Parts: sequence; structure tokens; C-alpha cells
Amino acid sequence: MLLNLDPGSTMDLDRIRGRLVVLRRDANKVVASLADSKHLFKGEGVNWADLHCCAASLVLTDEGEHYLQVVIEEVSPGAAGFKDAVATRLRVWGWLDIHVITEW
Repeated sequence: MLLNLDPGSTMDLDRIRGRLVVLRRDANKVVASLADSKHLFKGEGVNWADLHCCAASLVLTDEGEHYLQVVIEEVSPGAAGFKDAVATRLRVWGWLDIHVITEW
């Protein structure tokens, strides 16, 4: 079990936090690599000057689902092509169950 939320239990939060730090670093590398392909994202609202991953999270839902999520700042929330490109590249790097959120 990844987390045991019972009172008095131990959680491996340091290990999880460490993986999230790596995910955020990888997301920033992916975002930087997409700058060479700016033409693919015309009209999607991307501020290339300050583009970065501001958060990486492990999401656990009350319905038993779990997945990883990154938040990329300086991109329109509706930039579907950009989000797909980031998710695809992160999956290639081994981050399989990844969700990408973009925001201003």
C-alpha cells in the first residue's frame, strides 16, 4: 500500500515527495524541449517566456483512483495540443498515469 492513513501509521511521504521532485524536474525539461516546436502550438495561448511546471502531485480520490498530475503555468487552460504533447513526452520517460493541467 502506498499510503496508510490510519492514525498512528507510518507513511512513506519522503519517498513520494522525492519522486514528485523528479517528476517536476522532468516536466520542466519537457516544457523546455517543446520550445523548438512552437509552431505546433500556434493559437493555443502559450507564454514561452515564463513557461514552467509549478507543481507535481500524487492525486488520490475518494473513489479509489490515483494518478500523477503536473501543473504548467503560463499556458491557456484550453491548450489541448500542448497538454497532450507534455503528457505524451512524460509517458515516454516512464510517467505512465499522468494528467497535465495548464493555467495562467
